[in-house]
Amino acid sequence: MPLDLYVPKGSLARDKRATLASELTENLLKWTDASDDDAIRANVSVWVHELPTDAVNAGGHPANVARLDIKVPTVALTTQERRQGVIADATAIVQRAATAPFEHVWVIVSHAIDGGWGVDGRAFSEDDF
Repeated sequence: MPLDLYVPKGSLARDKRATLASELTENLLKWTDASDDDAIRANVSVWVHELPTDAVNAGGHPANVARLDIKVPTVALTTQERRQGVIADATAIVQRAATAPFEHVWVIVSHAIDGGWGVDGRAFSEDDF
């Protein structure tokens, strides 16, 4: 399950990057009830995208904001309680890694359509999970 974090360059503390990736991974595994599943754990990936400060905007102006995209199969995070939990915890994790508090942290959970989740060239359906 890929997680993509987009932030302005310099907004994350370098010494907190490894912790950030680890904590975001554990958070997603917790809310998907997959903490003990090594196969799923091995497929959680975190990409941190640091963009030029003038490339991150809110309200039409450069801003110190962050966006985390979480992509999961249709069988994951199926209740509002689970989505609220992963979003609240992920927001706190991202804020802890910031050099200065972000004005906003947007967390967007997206579900791949059934059969639209692929790994290593294989498309998985809900039945595969």
